[in-house]
Amino acid sequence: MIRTCSVAAMILITASTAFAQGAPSRGWLDIDFVSVRSSQDTQTFTYRAQVFDELASFASAYPDLPSTSGGNIGGGFNVHPRIGVGVHFANVSYEMPVGIAVNVPHPLIFNRFAVDSDVTNSTLERKDRSIDLLAMYTVPTPDAVRIRVFGGPTYFKVSQQMVSDIYFNQAFNLVGGNIVDITRSDQQQVEGSAWGFNVGADVAYFFTRYIGVGAVVRFNQGTVEIDKEPLTEQPAEWKAGHTIIGGGLRLRF
Repeated sequence: MIRTCSVAAMILITASTAFAQGAPSRGWLDIDFVSVRSSQDTQTFTYRAQVFDELASFASAYPDLPSTSGGNIGGGFNVHPRIGVGVHFANVSYEMPVGIAVNVPHPLIFNRFAVDSDVTNSTLERKDRSIDLLAMYTVPTPDAVRIRVFGGPTYFKVSQQMVSDIYFNQAFNLVGGNIVDITRSDQQQVEGSAWGFNVGADVAYFFTRYIGVGAVVRFNQGTVEIDKEPLTEQPAEWKAGHTIIGGGLRLRF
């Protein structure tokens, strides 16, 4: 299950000339339907420990975050020709099963390992929040066409439920039989934040002075470091950010 919500609020300095004989527009509003693709790919964490004088391993595997889609709205005001500043907010949520696995040695016989794999009993949630701070330039064009390019720093905050413990039963015999069965896992909420960057462009065509259609491409990216991944208890990293592509209604007033 994926939930996504994106809201943009921008205070921009852009250029505009009158459509026909009217005065220049003072503000704008963009209403888009967008596709969102996360930068995060597959991650695997493995904890190794001495068990029965051999090295056992316990692993968790997080899948690629899937693409999702949703509405996006942005707006602002023209206060000076060509150059502008703004801010964009995004909040994207994911729910996913996480793979877990164990590799455990025989208690009495050397090099007789038993392996089992499963997924978590319930889906684990990840939330990605970002604030894009934008510097924007409006390309000189005929009044019916508007081209804007933008970029700047992005603040990311990521929270994720992560596997912290894996529980299993083990059965063995004296002739080398060795079986393990994962019974359950525990999870822990982990959070981290970091600064990254964003770039993008928006192209619009206006049928009248006030109404048009347009398309947007926005990309932001950063690396969020966490002090302790729960299963391995070691530092780890998340990829934060998204590629956003969409289009919709363009209004100026």
